[in-house]
Amino acid sequence: MKIYIVRNEAGLYRAGSCLVNDLEDARFHKKIGPAKSQVTSFSKFNPSVKCPEILEFTIDINQAKVLNMETETIKKIKKIEGRKLIRELEYKERQRKYLEEDKARIEGKLKNL
Repeated sequence: MKIYIVRNEAGLYRAGSCLVNDLEDARFHKKIGPAKSQVTSFSKFNPSVKCPEILEFTIDINQAKVLNMETETIKKIKKIEGRKLIRELEYKERQRKYLEEDKARIEGKLKNL
């Protein structure tokens, strides 16, 4: 698998409409066409500046590091479920409060009868 990055003569990388110093912030293209398009567009509007270059990187899938997300995912799910239970408890407490207020209001009306 190959990815492409556009770099100008100052060593800055393209990140959409701006330039960045850090390779990690650069825009990575999966196909060469969009990278070529950026080079053409830049050169068209900046003819006095040297044409940018395209860096081609080859990624070897066999060297990919597999990240085990099981424990982190379980923690996140439990956290989400905990928040859901807290919201449900708060909702029930508000309902109980409103019911007690309604009960007091109705009892007040009964006393006035």
